[in-house]
Amino acid sequence: NPSRITMEEGATTQINLLPIPSNAEYHPVWASDAQGVAKVTSNEDGAVVTAAGVGTANISVTDLDNPAINGTVSVNVKAKGTVAEDEITALTIDRNHIVLDMAEKDLTSIKATVYVNGKVSERDVTWKLDDSLVNAVSATQISRTSVGISKKAVGSGFITATVQNSETDVFEAKCYIEVIDSTETPR
Repeated sequence: NPSRITMEEGATTQINLLPIPSNAEYHPVWASDAQGVAKVTSNEDGAVVTAAGVGTANISVTDLDNPAINGTVSVNVKAKGTVAEDEITALTIDRNHIVLDMAEKDLTSIKATVYVNGKVSERDVTWKLDDSLVNAVSATQISRTSVGISKKAVGSGFITATVQNSETDVFEAKCYIEVIDSTETPR
């Protein structure tokens, strides 16, 4: 979270590690596939990315104990002064995993944060449920950047937040939602 960012040379940004489930313990190892473009340094919350030179780099994170647990952030570094004043540079969401229980009276929401030229901005965010999640939850836009989630049935899948500069310049962030029924007995 995020999956893609745009930065100017010399800029730094924080990438937060949001494990699934949220109480899981991981031993993250961060790496850049292009140190001359983007350098990565781990910290308590995730990692700091420093834009070293113009180009594209992939910042990866892999769990030391289980390499199957991994993720990648694509970093596009532009020359200083070339990121447009109104250009979206990142999209993040405040949660990456939600568990709702049919036996509880819980509702929840997800908030997206849009960054324009590195600064928080109010932009319209579009939310879409995966086909596997459509029968399990309802999603209702409650503000330009937030969506309310209510459960309908047991199921799971992703909800995707999207914002774009143009048709080909799209930013996405995903949250995995599980709807369970704690009153059901395992078979």
